[in-house]
Amino acid sequence: MTDDDKKFLQIAIDLSKDFAARGGFPVGAIIVRNSEILSQGVSDGKRHNDSTWHAETDAIRKLCSELKTRDLNGVTLYSSMEPCIMCYGAAYWAGIDRIVFAAGKEELDKMHYEGVADSIEVNTLLHRNRPIELIHDKELEKAAMKVVHDYETSKGENG
Repeated sequence: MTDDDKKFLQIAIDLSKDFAARGGFPVGAIIVRNSEILSQGVSDGKRHNDSTWHAETDAIRKLCSELKTRDLNGVTLYSSMEPCIMCYGAAYWAGIDRIVFAAGKEELDKMHYEGVADSIEVNTLLHRNRPIELIHDKELEKAAMKVVHDYETSKGENG
C-alpha cells in the first residue's frame, strides 16, 4: 500500500462521514487515475428510490458518463467499505484495475451485507482478475468503522 492509497482512502472515508452527517448512508467512494480524483460517489439509494445507487456504482456511472465510455482501465476505486458483490461486479465489468477499501465485511460483522458472496473469493474465479486489496491500516479501519457505528447509533436514536 502506498502513501497515495492511504491518502485517497482517507478521502473516501471523509466523504462517507460528510454524507452520513447529512443523513445519508455511510459509504463514500472515489475513482483515481495518476493521483487525480476523477469521480466520487455516495450511497444515496433511499433518496433516489434506486437500490443500486451505492457509492461505488455512483462513482462509476458518473465517470463513465463524463468520459463517454464504459472502459475504466487504469483507474483505482477507493471505498470506505468493502464493495458488495453488485459493486464489485460493476467495477469488474468497467475494467477497473484496483479496488482498495478500509472496512471489510469481517469488521462490519456483515451488518450491511446480504448473502455469503465474498468478492475476494469471486475475484479468484474470474477470467480477468481484478486485484482487491483490504487495507489493514488500523487507523483507517477505525475511522471507517467509526462513521458506520455513528450512523447506526444515530439511526437508532432517530427511529
